[in-house]
Amino acid sequence: MPVCRFPAKLFFCWPASLPIPSFLIGHYGGRTLLNRYGKTLRIRQAAIRRGEDLFARYGAATIFVARFIAGMRVIAGPLAGVLGMDWRRFVIFNFLGAALWVTVIASIGYLFGRQWNTLLQVIKGFNLVVVVAAAGALGFFWLKRRHRTRVRIPQGGSSGAR
Repeated sequence: MPVCRFPAKLFFCWPASLPIPSFLIGHYGGRTLLNRYGKTLRIRQAAIRRGEDLFARYGAATIFVARFIAGMRVIAGPLAGVLGMDWRRFVIFNFLGAALWVTVIASIGYLFGRQWNTLLQVIKGFNLVVVVAAAGALGFFWLKRRHRTRVRIPQGGSSGAR
């Protein structure tokens, strides 16, 4: 049985510590940038408040799951900072997600060893499916909301009230 000589502390702590600076950047500077460029990016204050509410409810799960989705790992930290997630919850769930991510990836690497490159191609394909599905869902909800918020004017120009 092979012996792992790589320092286990570094293996677990390194992925967990990387998002902390991005969380701090989002926490201390992200709101200013969001307020300054929000109109340019067409981000309404109502959407920001809704994001804060959603992050208050599901932020911990989002941070935990984001470790497993390429791209989400990068934006989860600053997004949590901008939307006001408690830093203690961020650190705890980021560490738990990173620990599970490292364990899963290391175990898969150990178990599949020689087939690693094939496995990476499958995972990349899975990430693509997740990103496309998420983009499709966002597009669907955006169109649904846009359709719902259109003002409907009755035909004939008369409201029927006298």
